[in-house]
Amino acid sequence: GDKCGREQRCYEFEKYVQVAEEMGAKRRNQTSNIYDTIVLTSDSRDMVESRLNYTSSHPNATHPDFPFRFLINENDTMQGHGSPQKYQSRADDIMASTLAAMKMQMLAETVVSNSCSNFHKVLAGFHVSGCGMAKEPYSESLQSNDNPQLRMRCFV
Repeated sequence: GDKCGREQRCYEFEKYVQVAEEMGAKRRNQTSNIYDTIVLTSDSRDMVESRLNYTSSHPNATHPDFPFRFLINENDTMQGHGSPQKYQSRADDIMASTLAAMKMQMLAETVVSNSCSNFHKVLAGFHVSGCGMAKEPYSESLQSNDNPQLRMRCFV
């Protein structure tokens, strides 16, 4: 999305999938919770559409046995950038999409964020402060991922 190249080095979708798989395995070992859903929010249409390769019901899926299902906002504006002057959608629609993304992330027990953007910092702060659904929320930054190859690098 809008942060790639400006605030952080972004991954291809497959690398984010690896993050999800490793985090799911880690959290299954730490809790008795079931990890079967990924809440996927992004301002990038390509990122959201890439999930279809991992969706068993999609006819062209390249990874139909992927163990997670995706929860997305089907009505997201996916503006693809953070410049209000360039928005193609109405400002109200973009604000609604942003708030819906935050609400969706607050449904999760575990949140993995890049912590490069202010939005992710606010999201993680709300989550670990108990503003979400989880009784014992867990948040982790990609900057401190257990796997050194998956650690996010911020530019700012």
